[in-house]
Amino acid sequence: MEMSIQERLKTEMLQITVPEELNLKLRQRIGRGEAEDRNKKSHRKKSGNRFFPTAAAVLAGMMLGVGVLGAGYQLGLFDILSTRRGEVIEEERKAAQTYVQRNVAEVNLTETASQSLQEEIQEPEFRAHVREVYYDGITLMAVVNVGTEDPVALTMNDSGMEDPIPRFPFEKSEQLTSFYDYYKEKGYEVCYHLGVGIGGRKHSGYEFMEEDGSITFVVKEKYGEYQKDRAENITVSYRPYLETLSEITDRSRLSTDKDRTITIEIPVSLHVEEGENAVTTLSTNLLYPSAGVVVDQITMRKNDVEVYYDVEYRVAAEQDFLLTAEQIPAGEVPAEVVGMGGISSEPAGALNFEWIDPQIEQTGSGVEQRLMEGITGGMEMQSLGNDRYRVSGTIALSEIPEDGVFTLRAFSYETKQRYESNQIEIHLEER
Repeated sequence: MEMSIQERLKTEMLQITVPEELNLKLRQRIGRGEAEDRNKKSHRKKSGNRFFPTAAAVLAGMMLGVGVLGAGYQLGLFDILSTRRGEVIEEERKAAQTYVQRNVAEVNLTETASQSLQEEIQEPEFRAHVREVYYDGITLMAVVNVGTEDPVALTMNDSGMEDPIPRFPFEKSEQLTSFYDYYKEKGYEVCYHLGVGIGGRKHSGYEFMEEDGSITFVVKEKYGEYQKDRAENITVSYRPYLETLSEITDRSRLSTDKDRTITIEIPVSLHVEEGENAVTTLSTNLLYPSAGVVVDQITMRKNDVEVYYDVEYRVAAEQDFLLTAEQIPAGEVPAEVVGMGGISSEPAGALNFEWIDPQIEQTGSGVEQRLMEGITGGMEMQSLGNDRYRVSGTIALSEIPEDGVFTLRAFSYETKQRYESNQIEIHLEER
């Protein structure tokens, strides 16, 4: 029987480890002006507008005592995914452990910046903990917690002062207090915006406030090709708002001082013990007349946890649909598109594909028939040029048909309209 999140958390105490080889790269831009009082708009000592491309790592600045980020039990990646994905199968959780690194790094951001610059920075003491990293050779997911013990109002990647504070396990937004109201009640004045990304790129993902007021981010990067070893940077940044909380008059029109952003890059070494995923590639000729496209290649990559898939399709030419009404199931394709090149009002690139279980009755839009996605996430669309497109995603191993017969249905990304489906037999290669 799978343990509840609460039971699992009670059995896993935090163990802080700091890799000796951890190096930090610091990029900082400091605006002009004089230092202000700690309780005013800024906490930082300002000097000329300077740029520091690289700073030597100072181990003392990385080591943290037990504080905001080092106390209590901590949510892991699978605990978080289980609430958004709907289900995390215990077999998946166990199989995925070979891809997971825990307690990768813990960094005192402000002390590291101060020691790197060889001058005291009058900032709140921000700390970051790279709690977990998942890497399977194709996808990187990281759980990063950022916080401070100082009385500072915090917002996050995709949220502002007027937005409701997301809380785990992701309650409905109408039940939540806004950032502004929450911090106003606490009497906070100084405001900072936090950001976490991968390789300097901003990533939208799961983010929520912990009970201690720190912010936890789950960020993800999907790479184009499998790579057993990879070097990457988890990027953590913070910058002040131009107004203090009491100076805010319009919560929806706030600005942060982007020229005064401190960014710390935390390098992580990614490695997969197993060999390359087993790859199955099929050339196909699956016709979707009412959508006006032809699927001509399907690629599947199987690992221990899920199956990655790529569906490549092209906008059809007239000769692709020289079909008679007798060759198409009655009522499945509008009569006016038969033999006319697949007339469709679907804008290029808005078409998507989903793997479905046709044995499940369609009671709504059809999404209830969709096979459950794998743990690394859902669908992505990419233009390949020349009226060709690729739809990528994952399927949970538990959803793979035993007889190898898959059903692929086209649907509109914008209107959610479902088009015809095709069945194809795919026997996945094993490593």
